[in-house]
Amino acid sequence: MKNVLILGGNGRIAQFAIQDLLTTNNKVTLLVRDANKVPETLQNKVKIVVGDVNDLNLLTTAMKDIDIVYSNLGSRDIVPLAQNVISAIKSTSVQQLIWVSTLGIYDELPTKFNEFNHHALGNGGEQSYLSTYTKAAKLIEQAGINYTIIRPAWLTDNNDLDYELTEREDTFKGTVVSRRSVGVLIAKIINQPEPYQGRSIGVNKPNTDGDEPIKY
Repeated sequence: MKNVLILGGNGRIAQFAIQDLLTTNNKVTLLVRDANKVPETLQNKVKIVVGDVNDLNLLTTAMKDIDIVYSNLGSRDIVPLAQNVISAIKSTSVQQLIWVSTLGIYDELPTKFNEFNHHALGNGGEQSYLSTYTKAAKLIEQAGINYTIIRPAWLTDNNDLDYELTEREDTFKGTVVSRRSVGVLIAKIINQPEPYQGRSIGVNKPNTDGDEPIKY
């Protein structure tokens, strides 16, 4: 059993992770901006902290007695959020951070798909989605904390549970993956985090290779 803090707990990936975490008797705390968006089915099963990750004092307090932090944050201002998460972890007893990033932060995609991804995620601009997520991941890798970075392929709302993994130095496989698959993977890592420490993991649905995200 782990004490888990989820940042951005109302996110769609997080909802799948939460379902699995609760079935394995973990204690789950959600840090959210709007408590009203937490599904009614979870209201009495999780602890809810209302606040903003930009608030370092609140974030640090929320991490008290937490074993693992899972960040499900999505923001154009992801770099200062990453800095706050790192600072809070370093001042608490958190054992591991699971950080959801995006594919392409290492230019690890096959050439044509990499070109599509760069164009779709900001064309390499300094403040583009891809550039800022690259910077945030680099901060985490160099922070001196235990981490696991997750790099999902383009996300779908399909209900399939089907994924494969690649490592940081591997060429990324596939083009899409379901949010359910990513959420289930994250719950698996939280339940047994040690083998995943220090890894940056790409996750995709097998046999979905292409020059751009396939439709399925």
